[in-house]
Amino acid sequence: MTVLDLIKKSAIMLNIKEVLQDEDIATISATNEQEILSANFALTRLFEFVKIMLNEISTYYLPIVKEVEFQTENKRIALTNLQRMSRLIGVKNGFGYTRYSIIDNAIQLKEDGLYTVVFNQYPQISSLLDDVEVFDEFVSDDILVYGLNSYYCLSAGLFAEFNMYNENYVNKLSHLRGLKLFSMPMRSWHD
Repeated sequence: MTVLDLIKKSAIMLNIKEVLQDEDIATISATNEQEILSANFALTRLFEFVKIMLNEISTYYLPIVKEVEFQTENKRIALTNLQRMSRLIGVKNGFGYTRYSIIDNAIQLKEDGLYTVVFNQYPQISSLLDDVEVFDEFVSDDILVYGLNSYYCLSAGLFAEFNMYNENYVNKLSHLRGLKLFSMPMRSWHD
């Protein structure tokens, strides 16, 4: 499913006329996408919400783990080399994880060599025509639609609808891979 397909499903559920009645959306292509986005505020907002939602899922529910090898120079690896990084997990050498520090927007190591940097990555969504199936079979289309609907409803001040869609979205996400909603267990002290 593309980002545009997801937005259309959301627009149908929420009856967003600005998206549903825009005839240009049916003819969208890589060459006219920016023009259509700049002319349709609701479409632009929904597109931004898709990116935020996918970043949220990849940060809190299903991290996308990436490993990239680097040959260091001057005992440093520039963080700019880690595209779309959301969180640095660690740095490995041939013997396992090694110590590092972050100095001047770079990973500082004790010696030069071949290292593998392990990090979480945001999904790459830059076009309405991009595929949103970055989480494979784990996240269904309806979870994504509920998430997109909740973001839209919150931004539009539709709080009752937001609560309904957000509850479905969060509940379905929390059940993925055995994840649970965070709650503190009751504690008691006994002598």
